[in-house]
Amino acid sequence: MTTTLDQADASQPLQSTATAAASPPILTEPYLDHPGRIAIIFGAFFLLCLPLALLMQGAVSNASLVQWVVITNVYSVLFGYTHFAVTFSLYLNSKNLEYFRSSPRNVVVYFVVPILILVIWFLLGYLGVNQRTPSSSAAFLVYLFWFFVLTKLADYLHVVRQSFGVLQLFKRHVPGPFPGWVRRAENAFFIVLLTMQMLTFKKGLDANTMSAARFDIHSRYVQLALAVAVLLFGAVLAGYVMMSLTVAKGRRRTVLLPFQYFLLQTASASLAIYWTPLYLAGLAMHYVEYHVVMYPRIFRARLEGKSSVDRLSLWLRSHKPVFYLVLIVFAYVFVGDGFGRLGAAAPASKNLAWLGLNLFNGIFLAHYFVEAFVWKFGVPFYRQELGPLYFPPPRKAAA
Repeated sequence: MTTTLDQADASQPLQSTATAAASPPILTEPYLDHPGRIAIIFGAFFLLCLPLALLMQGAVSNASLVQWVVITNVYSVLFGYTHFAVTFSLYLNSKNLEYFRSSPRNVVVYFVVPILILVIWFLLGYLGVNQRTPSSSAAFLVYLFWFFVLTKLADYLHVVRQSFGVLQLFKRHVPGPFPGWVRRAENAFFIVLLTMQMLTFKKGLDANTMSAARFDIHSRYVQLALAVAVLLFGAVLAGYVMMSLTVAKGRRRTVLLPFQYFLLQTASASLAIYWTPLYLAGLAMHYVEYHVVMYPRIFRARLEGKSSVDRLSLWLRSHKPVFYLVLIVFAYVFVGDGFGRLGAAAPASKNLAWLGLNLFNGIFLAHYFVEAFVWKFGVPFYRQELGPLYFPPPRKAAA
């Protein structure tokens, strides 16, 4: 593919909603093989992850001011909160909605459970069930401990699963399939990284302060997990070396792309293993790559153009700045603490209204849940809808 994202869209102007939405642009190479997209995803590690990690470690002067401006109001909102919110743009597509309503199971997965998560999370916050108080009982403290452990486990699992999935997409860059055991070693390696992240996080919970959530080499569980991680890393490295020797000499450099991605995501995950607060910086690639991968599903997916939902989506496709502006505002107000700030400044009589509008506090968990289903290429609907967005059509055999 030689065109940029916007150029590809421009090749199909919106003369009529039905015509413009009939089908996505035909790809000539896998979507993630585009040098610009690779640069954006990899660049997130060097331009966002590393500077933020140094900032949070106090390696930058005037860190308190910069921290408030950059992390809270720029990085978290522009990249983090929007990454949670943009998932639900998938509901602005009549074909998706038709599939979401096509069976009782799908209704539960795509409507009932996400709404239930939001309601429960709102009630937890509104009733203070997730807050420790001086009068908290021992039983409540045990509940609170496992509440935070399970929530963080869902968070870490979501991130490593995305890293593993995107790595498999990058491996399609290589002209030849990897041995099946390499994929299994990669999957196991990311799960071990998750385990080590959880061990560090638990250390902070035990000390009742995240400042103490640091890598503890003296823990026998950490030692065991580290040993397994080293062995798996060696296995993955051996797999990539074997592949580089297998492919044609002129194509050996293609093996470097997925391996570089593997190394950068390993480094990102290792930040949270070293010190839990650095997890925010380690999410930079996760946030950015999600926006890159979601782009075709927002702006190129097939639309019928007949329903009001599709017409709205088609209008947003031709007004991308408006889409992202609305996304940022929504992310700040609903996913972030926008309504919390307004509620604090509003009269007491309005506080309940602000809390009600802050219902979306649980959107991160709803995001994790929905994400577990909407990328399943093994499902016929998603294979049909997503295939043309990310992969070129199969080459016809020569006559």
